[in-house]
Amino acid sequence: MHIAVLQTELIGASPEIRYFLVAYIYQFGDRVVHHTVKELSLKLGVSTHVVSDAISYFEKRGWLVRERNVSGRGRPSFTYVLKSQCRSSLQTCSDEISLKQTGAIASLLKLDCCSEKISKTQRLSISNKLFLGVLLAHMDACGVVRSLGRSDLRRLTGMSDERLKSQLKKMLALGYVRTYVAGATHRLLFGAAKGSYYLNLPKLYDGYSTAGVIVFCKNTNFRMGAGALFSEMNRLQGIGRYKECEEGLLNPDRVVLQMEGRVCLVAKGVEKLFMFFNEKTSSRFQMYFQSKLNEYASDLLSRSWGNLLCETWEGDKYVKDKIEKELKNISLSNPSFQKDPTEDQWNELASLIYRLSLRIAVKVRKLQHASTEIPMCEMDHVIHLSPFLQGVFTLVVESHPKELESSAKEWRKVGVDGDVMVRYESEEKVPKELRELLKL
Repeated sequence: MHIAVLQTELIGASPEIRYFLVAYIYQFGDRVVHHTVKELSLKLGVSTHVVSDAISYFEKRGWLVRERNVSGRGRPSFTYVLKSQCRSSLQTCSDEISLKQTGAIASLLKLDCCSEKISKTQRLSISNKLFLGVLLAHMDACGVVRSLGRSDLRRLTGMSDERLKSQLKKMLALGYVRTYVAGATHRLLFGAAKGSYYLNLPKLYDGYSTAGVIVFCKNTNFRMGAGALFSEMNRLQGIGRYKECEEGLLNPDRVVLQMEGRVCLVAKGVEKLFMFFNEKTSSRFQMYFQSKLNEYASDLLSRSWGNLLCETWEGDKYVKDKIEKELKNISLSNPSFQKDPTEDQWNELASLIYRLSLRIAVKVRKLQHASTEIPMCEMDHVIHLSPFLQGVFTLVVESHPKELESSAKEWRKVGVDGDVMVRYESEEKVPKELRELLKL
């Protein structure tokens, strides 16, 4: 029930009051509690001021009853009882919770915020723990949070935008969040899209020894990312026009496009994207677009690992439908366009995005041949948005056993240089750039 608090909006409650309820229910459940304010403060790891404010808040809300115990000398003791209204409200709001979420949140709540053994810069404040707790309560099987926008986080944490930015900055610096991809807004594609948080589960969950396998593919001459497509498209829109192609020039990876009376030879896919962009795309949207390709490729790896290299495979209908649904999540009409994209053009774009995602997934799938002892088909996969997209495409894949009790008994790291997969025997031997990227 304590996890449900992290999924519930508590109007008017400060972050500290919200954390108090999470810690209280985790510690005591719905048992009758007999403690002084000081004792509650020590047990829950919050100040006496927070205890007093939180008790008053939940009394007024009708979620908790406090009765003073008759006693002699010393600090007054109280009896605390959660009311049925609290339990029913939280049960109504609670989403399905996985074992991974339960374990990670339990580890987070057990962290000592005030231990002198931890340097001040490494300590987590109450608001830090609440912020991480909310993310953990909404993560997927690989520790990625895609369902929370900034407004959602404001509602669930009681923090302002500035305070949320400060929380994220600190979590990135300490390595609790590996990567953050900002949301993006486009008039046609994906609408107002939410950002994504990639959590570092092994750091958040000390007992999570089956965390998974990392595959790292460095300096791969495999130009399949969004950056290459948008680069060509931006040039078509006036940033360095293509020269007119020579008559009879053929290239299987390129198509001929009529542009302002000129015949241009462009990369396949650019002509399908062009209808949806009438101005230069921002680097932020390009990064978000790449993160969506990675997300769909991750779905393909998690759902269809065994089929990706099968020539007779007809594809993954779930992923195809997901792409179409997310692309068309907003109105098809746009007054800023002289001519709106047609239904066929939407379908062609959805097909292009699926093919690009499939290429990424197949590339990762082909890397397993040199390391067959790792049961990749039994895992969920997530492809990180790598910063090494300048000139080359770098793949960083994090894989997690679908169940906690798995044949993968340790946190294993696998490096790939070109097409050769190498298993690192210790964390210290992992390349520096990979360690920095994944906060190892």
